[in-house]
Amino acid sequence: GGPAPLRNASSGGRAVLDTPDGALRGVVSPRTRASRALAAIALAMLVVAPVAWATRSLARSDDGLVEIKSSADLARVRRTLGGADPRGFFVPGGFRSPDFARLEANPSDRVHTTYLGWTLLAVATAGRVARRRASGDDRARVARLPGGDAPAGVQTGASAAHDGAAHPHAATGGAPALLVTGLVCAILALGPVVVWNGAPLAVAGRALPLPYALLEAFPGFDALSLLYRLSTTTALCLAVLADRAAARWSRLVVTGIVLAVFVEVRFLSPVAGLPDVAHVPDRAALTTLAQAPAGAVLNLPVRAGMNFLDEQIVHGKPVCGALNSSVNVAGLKILDAAGKLRRQELTPADVERVARQNGVRYVVFHSGVFGDDVFVGASTAIRGAFPRLAADEHVVIHQLW
Repeated sequence: GGPAPLRNASSGGRAVLDTPDGALRGVVSPRTRASRALAAIALAMLVVAPVAWATRSLARSDDGLVEIKSSADLARVRRTLGGADPRGFFVPGGFRSPDFARLEANPSDRVHTTYLGWTLLAVATAGRVARRRASGDDRARVARLPGGDAPAGVQTGASAAHDGAAHPHAATGGAPALLVTGLVCAILALGPVVVWNGAPLAVAGRALPLPYALLEAFPGFDALSLLYRLSTTTALCLAVLADRAAARWSRLVVTGIVLAVFVEVRFLSPVAGLPDVAHVPDRAALTTLAQAPAGAVLNLPVRAGMNFLDEQIVHGKPVCGALNSSVNVAGLKILDAAGKLRRQELTPADVERVARQNGVRYVVFHSGVFGDDVFVGASTAIRGAFPRLAADEHVVIHQLW
């Protein structure tokens, strides 16, 4: 019994108390929420900034693994191979942009993909639509309660209570943040200009600018090159949104979604045709190298993006490689000394001393691999001046000391 206003207040109170998340959103003022958001951002900056600065310093150091260091080169990569082609988010099948098989003189097996998957897009969208529709029904239901409109906190609480009843383990908060984060990362992944087939898309002779062009002037953003990788966060946000949607559906529907994702990844994804595993052949010379004394390996010929890591699985020794090339600073010092040996400016003992100083003990020459002709003289000098450790039909290994 009791007056209608009292009964309404009691019902609203129970709704708020039963749904803490809804009560918090109904009671906390916008100013407090903004203050908490700013505090969270400041804390994140405090934690991330030192790590970002250290990473940037290592990337720009002379002996760092990152070979592309100049601002001009980084800007060029962001506008060509580093930016995501907008079609890549949605086009299935064998879509390649950039297509390295067409762009490179010695085509590699590299693939840049930002494909999000239509199954996850459909599930996340359906879940979001269903949630908004349920929230609208709850608001209409509360508005019809005796006594007129209920307080904002009660409406939010009823909506949250409905979600909890639909599935007790379904997460209900954070969807807007996930949407914004995923969208922002997708836009930034496109780069400073619209990229089409690995080159800027020109309209009336001018590239089409994008928001990242405004960020390039700030420290950190100017040191990035392969921006398409930011789409990984977009894919993660999409997966979480799809998971939250599926948590409210039946087990049969979820099973169908899992099967659809599997079929799409296996047959429709742009990486579906890539090998699942790589075969590492048995090579007698590499087995001999594995049993040899410790020392780093310099692989020749030098070739961009090829560090012969499959061979490292066999011999187990460090390689003189970088992220963008099969030779780093230590390897270049050996090649420079070997070039001077070829020109009779140094002796084999001088080259050995340089090799010892840099810890490089072995040089592995690969047959059937085309690389940079700049180091042909250095390669010839090493072959002629230092003993052969092992050889087979694929590689010839020389020992420097």
